[in-house]
Amino acid sequence: MYKILTISLLAVAVAPLYAQNAEQRAADIKEWRAKCNDPDPDLRLGFFEAALETGDRTIQRVCLRQTLASDEVEVQDLGLRAALAMTDRISFELSEPPELSAARAAAEGNPSKTKAMETEFRSIIRFMDALGYQLILTKIHGEISSASSTWHTYGGNNKPMDSATVTAMVSGPTVSIDGILHYGGSRQIKIALRLNDEGALAGTLRSGVGAPIPITLRLL
Repeated sequence: MYKILTISLLAVAVAPLYAQNAEQRAADIKEWRAKCNDPDPDLRLGFFEAALETGDRTIQRVCLRQTLASDEVEVQDLGLRAALAMTDRISFELSEPPELSAARAAAEGNPSKTKAMETEFRSIIRFMDALGYQLILTKIHGEISSASSTWHTYGGNNKPMDSATVTAMVSGPTVSIDGILHYGGSRQIKIALRLNDEGALAGTLRSGVGAPIPITLRLL
């Protein structure tokens, strides 16, 4: 009975402490969100740099979200460099080129047109199937202080190869990626991305297999 009473008293004593800690944590997050959304772009940039130095991943992500929503090129540039520096692995989503989607829709229900469509777009269909409609990058080196970073590349069920690397370069709201992709074979690729209103990077991948492939990277 005494043990039960002791445990009950401890629970009563600890509960307010947890609530207090939760309230303080919420207040801290709210404060940082306001700081990183300051109307003064210079202050906003300074607060974001300070948030990165805290080492607190939650605070960093809160401020990163605010930074990526900025319309200031300098702030966007820092936000994208930070986003790439904060992760060791990124996964792009690939979509069919509009030309392929239109041809597929026009050929639906018609076997001869479907065969002609598959012949015309054979290279790009095989390429995207081999990738599994995704492109994965694992970081070799990259720091927030630098606009460039290097990554291993692979798609589908393949694993990274030392010889298959790309360099990513941040410039304002854009990221360009150039290098070698490993996907069972190897191919030179060029990716052009721009930050959109949803805080994601969207653009195209060119690989010499036909039309540019729409590609998206969700940063948060």
